[in-house]
Amino acid sequence: MTDLELATVGDAVDALTNPFTSRTKVDYWHGNNRRTRVHEARFPSLLRQLEAAKRPGEVYVEPGTGGGHGKPGSRPPARLEAIHLELAISLWAADMVWKARRPVREATVANLRALVGAYPAEDSTVLGRLRGWVGSAKVLAGWSLPPRRLEAPCPQCNTVNSLRVRLDESTACCVECRATWDASTIPILGEHVRRVTQATVREDASAVMIAAGSTTMPAAG
Repeated sequence: MTDLELATVGDAVDALTNPFTSRTKVDYWHGNNRRTRVHEARFPSLLRQLEAAKRPGEVYVEPGTGGGHGKPGSRPPARLEAIHLELAISLWAADMVWKARRPVREATVANLRALVGAYPAEDSTVLGRLRGWVGSAKVLAGWSLPPRRLEAPCPQCNTVNSLRVRLDESTACCVECRATWDASTIPILGEHVRRVTQATVREDASAVMIAAGSTTMPAAG
């Protein structure tokens, strides 16, 4: 599911709340002939998967298989991030329903579905946030490979170790301020990380030179 496929608030809400089927092409050899078959796997909704991700050892997708539950201990735990994300989605959905002057429900799914019709189908603020929730839930539920953590500070909030990059979809986000980058803007983030990394390397090299008793500063790369 890409941002282009999540064109409306309803699309994004469905992606969070409805079960879905994944279809993956798998190449195999039959004698000397190379053939392709389509592997289908049925998954619970992303919210249900996120709930399961809070329990140690629970994942829904193992890399390379296209489906199935993981075994306990098969994936490094990210329980606090899963708990935080689920709570953030729940509070945000209830707040947006209240702002739309609609009845606030106890269930997160009900509040999310209430957003459909309460806001314009292509409302940029609501749709943008929903797309972010979908992307984060896919990562923490195991639907996508775990994101790479960057030590560089976020260019928006300057928090260190808060950047997460999904190499499989060329997207990134900050888990602190919720800033996001997609395929069109991630080169800007890449340039920021490159500059910060170069500065850090230079500072580290300078510290080593000073510690070694040299007063000559290393040249900039």
